[in-house]
Amino acid sequence: MNRNWAVARVAFNTATDKDLELVDKEDGTSQSRQENGEVKPSTQRTNGNLASAASIFNKKDSTTDTHPAGTNKTANGDTQRARDRFRQAGMKARLARRMEKIAEDRMTISQIFNRYVDNSTLHGFRFIFMKTFYVRRFLWFALTCGMACLFFMELEKSIALFYQYPFTTLSTIEYVPQLKFPAISLCNLNNYQVSKIRKSKLKGLYEKGLFPFHGEPFDPGFELTGEELLQNMKASSQSIDYILKGCEWKSRDTAKTGKPNFCGAMNFTRFSNLEGQTCYTFNSGINSDILTLNETGLNMAFKLELDLQVKDSVQSLEEVGVNIVIHDQDETPLHHAGFIVSPGFQTFVEMKVKKTENLKPPYATKCGSMNLKYTDDYRQSQCFIEQLNNEVIHHCGCRGEFMKEPSDVPYCTMNETIHCLLPTIHHFDRKTSQSCPVDCETVQYTTALSYGRFLSSPPIGTNLVRNGSTAYINELKKTMDSSELRKYIEENIVVVQFFYQEMKEENVIQEPSYDFYKLVGDVGGQLGLMLGASVLTLVEFVDLFLFTLYHQLLRLSRKKKKESEVKEANNNNSNGTTKLMDT
Repeated sequence: MNRNWAVARVAFNTATDKDLELVDKEDGTSQSRQENGEVKPSTQRTNGNLASAASIFNKKDSTTDTHPAGTNKTANGDTQRARDRFRQAGMKARLARRMEKIAEDRMTISQIFNRYVDNSTLHGFRFIFMKTFYVRRFLWFALTCGMACLFFMELEKSIALFYQYPFTTLSTIEYVPQLKFPAISLCNLNNYQVSKIRKSKLKGLYEKGLFPFHGEPFDPGFELTGEELLQNMKASSQSIDYILKGCEWKSRDTAKTGKPNFCGAMNFTRFSNLEGQTCYTFNSGINSDILTLNETGLNMAFKLELDLQVKDSVQSLEEVGVNIVIHDQDETPLHHAGFIVSPGFQTFVEMKVKKTENLKPPYATKCGSMNLKYTDDYRQSQCFIEQLNNEVIHHCGCRGEFMKEPSDVPYCTMNETIHCLLPTIHHFDRKTSQSCPVDCETVQYTTALSYGRFLSSPPIGTNLVRNGSTAYINELKKTMDSSELRKYIEENIVVVQFFYQEMKEENVIQEPSYDFYKLVGDVGGQLGLMLGASVLTLVEFVDLFLFTLYHQLLRLSRKKKKESEVKEANNNNSNGTTKLMDT
């Protein structure tokens, strides 16, 4: 057995890689090829060695039974390992032969292209390269090129339209069971009270006709710090309980269905407008829940009665009245956004809710695309105030009361207020606010105003008491005759009633009119209409490129392998010649 193993080892070691390629199957395929004469003569000798080695491993040794059991186990193990090595050699030979077959069967670029043309789904493309009349081929070439040019022209238009980011606005009406009542802000046009000014440090300015401020030079002796100026202006302003003479809220949500719920000064919150005047907001949602309505009409509304007390007010303007701004609770009221109601009339304000959803960048609205310094939630009104505040700080080095930040910047003194703050506010370019993008979601209230003269002929007697809204007028009647009362009402009394006419909301939504999917649809339609192609046709071009690249890389690999074999053969020949010369 040892002698047989030695002969098999010698036979295996003398077999080259090329000989191993002929070991294809375990049933002796390589040997059958030798019998059929398919093996080259140069490899027959080594193949005979492999065959003899294989026969040695497969043959049962007749002397095995005479050896001890341990020797038999060793011989069987050696035989199994030899079989495993031959099996691995066969796998290696099959892989090498397969790669050789692929290399030999590689296609040229011309062959690959012709095969693609014959099977292409691009309409008319194969007729250009078909072996037929040249005129026909030229016509198909011209048609294909013309349609391709037209396609690329339309493609350019579609891409240009896509990057314009167009959008459409969809408006719908939705009827709802309940409506949120807005915040209502009031600013008296003649805000300062004479009796209070005479008790403040602003008395000297008022007596010289310099207050309210008009920008004229003044005696430096009247200079006040920013904090002192704000305190005195607040102390000189009319308070809400001073001018509020009637407040009724009617809603079926209340315990007293259909009956008014009286409100008072506690339902209003104070704020300062851009010029430092004191204003008040009803239903701000700061100190109480936001009110809602589930019924429409004048009987379910908010009614407000004010006494401007003009004789005790500083007439800083030619007009007399109240500036009213109706806004959402999240909005900062700006005086230029409201309307003015005059005394002597009862004003009916019909409100409608309009909700808007704007698009974010890259669309033209660019809603909410700016970050504010002093608040996390973007609002266009806050953006305007912040820009105005930056303008004031830049020119004046101080800030107005309307801006709480930055806290390290002091409030403007009296001198700075007169000569810098107020002129900057009045001359602030509203175009600057155009850099403030719109809100992504807004709630706006549109209004329709109607007027009626309030108590043009004031009733006399107990009939006046029956109407709770005119209870204050009944008190005035006790100290005035009819003509005096009529004149006082015309000059001082403001009555405003706010209501919803319908339980509905207008929803305005911006939607992209030409998004990516519509672009793909247009390109696909143009591609199919003009060239009869689809997305898979484009994939065919990619497949053609990859297939050609693969075959070219395979060709280069085969070329390098042949060059290395030739170089190795030359080296062997030179070494043999050298040895021959040495001998």
